[in-house]
Amino acid sequence: MIVILGPDHSGKSRLADELVRQSTRHRLYHFDMHTKYEDYLFSLARLEYMNAVLDRYFLCEFVYAPLKGRKIQFTAKESQNLLALTLIQRPVVVLGTAIPPKSEYSKEEYLEHDKLKVALGAYVSLLRTLRIQYLEYDYRAMSAALFAKRLLTIEDGYLGLCNWWVPMWTKGYGCVGSPDPKVLIMAERLGPFNYRNIPFEAGPTGLMMQELMAGAPVRDYALTNWVKTGDAAKDALLLEEELSALNPKFVVVMGSVAKKGIPVLDKLGVPYRHVVHLGFINRNRAMWDRYKESFWNMWQEVTGESIRV
Repeated sequence: MIVILGPDHSGKSRLADELVRQSTRHRLYHFDMHTKYEDYLFSLARLEYMNAVLDRYFLCEFVYAPLKGRKIQFTAKESQNLLALTLIQRPVVVLGTAIPPKSEYSKEEYLEHDKLKVALGAYVSLLRTLRIQYLEYDYRAMSAALFAKRLLTIEDGYLGLCNWWVPMWTKGYGCVGSPDPKVLIMAERLGPFNYRNIPFEAGPTGLMMQELMAGAPVRDYALTNWVKTGDAAKDALLLEEELSALNPKFVVVMGSVAKKGIPVLDKLGVPYRHVVHLGFINRNRAMWDRYKESFWNMWQEVTGESIRV
């Protein structure tokens, strides 16, 4: 997955075309403000973007919408879901940095020329806030052909790091979120209304999870379920594989069912803490504020960073 971001006329399309020309296994997807959440989610879940070049991906919405004075089309929960399912697939993110001279810029473009530098600054701020690593590309300094060749080499290495995750996901129990998280949140089981197996994707617990983690970049955590196949012995082996690949510094065990995975954590020497499941808190809303405060305190203790909002 190669994601190309940047202001208008920063060389995105030229680079995208060159990537597809050099690699027969890559498909090109071009998005705009009319691409819906479900379109992104379903394609991500089907792994359609793992061998693809993504031009104007959903992240562009967080730059363009404010500059055009319109509402961002994704809710906070939808954004969290898309980002979690994108990051686990280890995308190569490229930011086009070239700003064309005004004389070469058409008045028919989506952004006015005097907003291009502002847009570039907004992209940099967004990626840094989300803690997403990226490569800068300036077509004036390097040809699209040479840069594309380098990107494809990098992406080949990234794909190799996903070999453990893809079989899990295709069988319906893969994790989502950061591929190298500070914290792994292990929930109980797949909820009845979730699409595929994104923990907390829908319903009241999904909204509560978004609020609980709003101050933490998705790059800092991953989400999984203890119950994967329903066979405790198999689930223990799969959790071991996840822990080995993700190598989290800490695990939050969420809910009484997920406590059955604690012997695996003890065996591997992974620090953890058990907390009440959000479903219980949803049924006992008087506990919500106290629960959030306790969770945020734990997060700061574990990571050294505050996620209070």
